[in-house]
Amino acid sequence: MAALGLVQTINGIGTWSSTASNISTMPKTHTTAALNLLHSPMIRDLVSRPYDPKILLQLEMSRESLCLGTSLGVDLSNTGAYVQAFFERVNVFYACLNPYTWTSYYQTALSHGFRDGAESCIVLLVLALGHAGSMGSISQQPADKDPPGLAYFAAAWALLPSIITRNNMLAAQCQILAAAYLVYLVRPVEAWNVLTGASMKLQLLLSAPGRVSPAEEELSKRVYWNALMIESDLLAELDLPHSGLEHFEDTFTLPTGFEDIGTDPVGRDELWYFLAEIALRRLLNRVSHMLYQRTSSWSKSPPAASIAQLDPLVLELDYQLNQCIISQTLLVMGATMCPSLSALLPPPATMDDIINNVIHEMERLSHLAPSLRLSAELIRDAEGKRQMWLRTTGLKFDG
Repeated sequence: MAALGLVQTINGIGTWSSTASNISTMPKTHTTAALNLLHSPMIRDLVSRPYDPKILLQLEMSRESLCLGTSLGVDLSNTGAYVQAFFERVNVFYACLNPYTWTSYYQTALSHGFRDGAESCIVLLVLALGHAGSMGSISQQPADKDPPGLAYFAAAWALLPSIITRNNMLAAQCQILAAAYLVYLVRPVEAWNVLTGASMKLQLLLSAPGRVSPAEEELSKRVYWNALMIESDLLAELDLPHSGLEHFEDTFTLPTGFEDIGTDPVGRDELWYFLAEIALRRLLNRVSHMLYQRTSSWSKSPPAASIAQLDPLVLELDYQLNQCIISQTLLVMGATMCPSLSALLPPPATMDDIINNVIHEMERLSHLAPSLRLSAELIRDAEGKRQMWLRTTGLKFDG
């Protein structure tokens, strides 16, 4: 299988060996959440207001709850198109649904009238995500209308209380899909709450011998890696508690493919993107671990030796990464103001374009969440201060 070759490549991932363990989640002592960077004197000077590093999390926690309603009535007239959109546009990111067993899930849900059971919940979440996937980015949706898929999600949400107390892999799968939809809605704290429930359930299942059957082994891998990646993404931006799921990393290999049970699959079991996501997330977390574990030793090393230790990191990131977010943008801004670092960057005009593109993108997305709105304001304010600083120091001249 072609995916197996990619699995082997990812296990070796570039310039690092595969012997390191328990590093696929953010370190508990990390300070990469964007506003922690304001402790740096140079970056602090770019921002006029004294922000508490936890304000982004506080803003998200104080948001009004989602208004989901209480009705279980959903329109099932367009399910075929939404299921197809899910497998073509969503499952490639999460790869947590077996295309060979989908028909049996759907038939079970249909027999229950979509009102009971994990299969009904999974089908409704697939429809919610498929509807969302067929409509494109949520940033392009009208602000005065319900987001695509919300009616299906509301119906699934009504079933979750009876499911999340069950200790099986289907219940964990429901929670992963629910967290994925909440991520789509730009509801990070709600997604984290659902996700930590899945994480606890996984740890319970993995701690009890025989609770994960051989038939569920491939699904358990995918649920695990999804939980770990989503949690890592949330922890990288917000100061949230860790679930402890990283301690089981050594237990899991990467997904290799669902077993073909001889039925016509509703979609392809496409692993390429999912495996690449795992590789990239492990890379980013490995960066964080290397940086924070070596901070104390670097303080005792000559500057040249400290920088030299970053060479493998820089090479791998340069190869893998191609998109500027708020914390990285602040770091780049600071680098443009340091003569020794700015010499390593593209020309000033190019850096201005890169930073302005980030500002425009953040402003475009700012209506989706209060944390994004504050981030857009912070970046825009910082860029104005950076431009003024460059002109004052003679490093920037108006054309």
